Amino acid sequence: MTMSDLPIEIDEKGSPWFGMVELILGIVTAGLLILVFLTELPRRGLPSSSIYLVLALSGVIFIYGGLHILVFRKRIEIDEKTVYVATRDLIKSEEWREPLTRYNGIKLTSKPRYKPDNLPMPGRMYTVSLVHPDEGKLVILYREVTLSRAVERWSRVSDLIGLPRIETAAVKREREAYLS
Repeated sequence: MTMSDLPIEIDEKGSPWFGMVELILGIVTAGLLILVFLTELPRRGLPSSSIYLVLALSGVIFIYGGLHILVFRKRIEIDEKTVYVATRDLIKSEEWREPLTRYNGIKLTSKPRYKPDNLPMPGRMYTVSLVHPDEGKLVILYREVTLSRAVERWSRVSDLIGLPRIETAAVKREREAYLS
């Protein structure tokens, strides 16, 4: 691989299916709020129960989460000289460029996998990232659930853009155990 294989372009976006599920949950929760409110209004007048607050907040959170997932976009471009990152979500858009020479290397890290409800899952999550002295400019390029695929991407990107490989001690132990 050579620099002529550049640019590296990565487009990331939220899952439409998961975003729609969140939206539907928000709409159902809002519907329940309206139904409970309308059935209680004729009997008791204006209710003061905390159930309305809970339903309202749940609906808002689900609707916000669904819209956030549907709108989220991230674009990363790496060429011979520049790293470009553009992120858009429901609240803000951010875009910046940084010279590739300011990056220290390509880092491979590993950590336990978790489900959305923070329960541990079997296996590990491997992350390949572009390391910058300013943590705000760190760029996550890939996430993988298999060590071999993560190492393949880590090596390929490092060779392609000419930055050194940085490996955490935990990943080094895992790689050595995998190879032996």
